[in-house]
Amino acid sequence: MGRVETQPSAGLEAERAVLGAMLIDESIVSQVLAEVDERDFTGTSNRLIFQAAREVFREGGHADAITINAKLGYASGSPQQQQLIDLMEVTPTSASWREYAQLMREQAALGRIRTLSAQINGAATLDEVR
Repeated sequence: MGRVETQPSAGLEAERAVLGAMLIDESIVSQVLAEVDERDFTGTSNRLIFQAAREVFREGGHADAITINAKLGYASGSPQQQQLIDLMEVTPTSASWREYAQLMREQAALGRIRTLSAQINGAATLDEVR
């Protein structure tokens, strides 16, 4: 039986879907923050958006595109601001955020395993050279 591997881009798409779900449905933000960690985001810009949303929420604000944009200091009309808008447009519903979060956690864990494996293999190669 063959092994099924998902592509790293699947993890990035899941990250975008989780962020989009947070942006379109304020009622799930606390749940997402309880179940998702910034380590689960492999995309740098996605991680920054998540961190900003978490900060806004902890400060008692609404973690929406406007407040997150302000927290990150993105200029009006900038590509970064457009990314926030795109997150909402590509996420049709917040109902599946847990499935998206599970996929992104799995992909992030696989990425960490690959990194550790490369480090171990690199160390073994260095020992062989000595």
